[in-house]
Amino acid sequence: MQESKESSADLIAIIPDFVVNAAADGRIMFINENALGIRSYERAEIIGKELIHFVAPKDRQIEIENSMFMLECKL
Repeated sequence: MQESKESSADLIAIIPDFVVNAAADGRIMFINENALGIRSYERAEIIGKELIHFVAPKDRQIEIENSMFMLECKL
């Protein structure tokens, strides 16, 4: 099990996409290096913060709607 977790972490670290994991309350629990690099944030600046604060103001409403949709298990 531990080896599987390490392999997953290694894979997430090297993929070119942004990977962000947020808790049900919207707080960021994990962010990969590529996502950090977009604005040169440090991990400590982001972990525990609400994801919505990193979404462009014009896109926030749709993000809220999408999040609610996912929480209702429709996506």
